[in-house]
Amino acid sequence: KVLTPDFYLPEYDVYVEYLGRSDFESRKEYSHKRDLYKKEGIHLIELYSDNLKSVNQLDWKFNERLRKIFKND
Repeated sequence: KVLTPDFYLPEYDVYVEYLGRSDFESRKEYSHKRDLYKKEGIHLIELYSDNLKSVNQLDWKFNERLRKIFKND
């Protein structure tokens, strides 16, 4: 399957996916996409609609997930 991410951040070598719906069933469906990224060794930040309630929340979530990627490397 071909992965088509929403954004790529070349300075961090990280892909960003905005996964529009945040209900339980949608998150289950997105797990397949997450598994593909993981299998290919591609760094991924996932953002859901509930992460976008405010700019501060989005900024915090994004930075938290980016730090986690760097910590694991």
